[in-house]
Amino acid sequence: MLDEVQGLAPDRLRVLVSPVLELAGGAWEAELAEIDRLLPYAAGVKLYKDANFGVRNRCGARVSLLSPELEPLWAIAAAHGRPVLVHCADPLDFWRRTPRLRARQLEVYPENRYRGSHTVPSRRSMIRARDELLRRQPAVRFVGAHLGGFPATPSELARFLALGPADTSAALEEVLTFDRPEVDGVLRRHERDLMWGSDLILGAQPPGSERAAVMMSAKFLADSLRLATAAGPVHAPASRDCPWTAPGLNLSGSLREAVLGGNALRMYWQR
Repeated sequence: MLDEVQGLAPDRLRVLVSPVLELAGGAWEAELAEIDRLLPYAAGVKLYKDANFGVRNRCGARVSLLSPELEPLWAIAAAHGRPVLVHCADPLDFWRRTPRLRARQLEVYPENRYRGSHTVPSRRSMIRARDELLRRQPAVRFVGAHLGGFPATPSELARFLALGPADTSAALEEVLTFDRPEVDGVLRRHERDLMWGSDLILGAQPPGSERAAVMMSAKFLADSLRLATAAGPVHAPASRDCPWTAPGLNLSGSLREAVLGGNALRMYWQR
């Protein structure tokens, strides 16, 4: 993929590399060596949610953001000056006894009900692990996926953004229902920390359906951008899973320019 992007559109597309965490404790040295080899050509490292959700290595031991096996990975990212995009938590509704905004989403995906789970840690412990990781690794530029961990309140949004850069990754359902003047103030204070992301998932398509998939993806992206720029009510892009309507963020001026592109250029295109 790195080779294809370099030949296709190096000024428009950037790729992050992701380690296979199940290899930690096994063939981990080879995996780290491959990350080290690729990072000069990549935009950074991405850790998917399994890094904080109880993934186990091939020996059966649990791997988390604070596992000693990951310390060489942080050192590699710091040595190359590349950011690490990390997914550390899910929406609070997934742990609530009675979900609120995301009740319909949990009906569609009941496997995301984590309350009482013996395999998924508590949200509080996930956020503590993220905070401790950032404290231990000041040389690494971490980017918080989903606004740092799906903030559930305006104060949590402000605290997450105070930790460093964040990618919205479509984590706006709760934020768009917060008190708007309070949210606007937080966004302005963190104009250089926010990057817009759609969290669009692309996969293999059945033969003959590729064009339809591209059109649906384009609509999803357009709907996502509308959340950022619209002043009036907008529908969630994935309304089947989470049917809600809320005022758009109405980003404008330097804030709009930074969030919709400028910050990502600074973070992921620097050489």
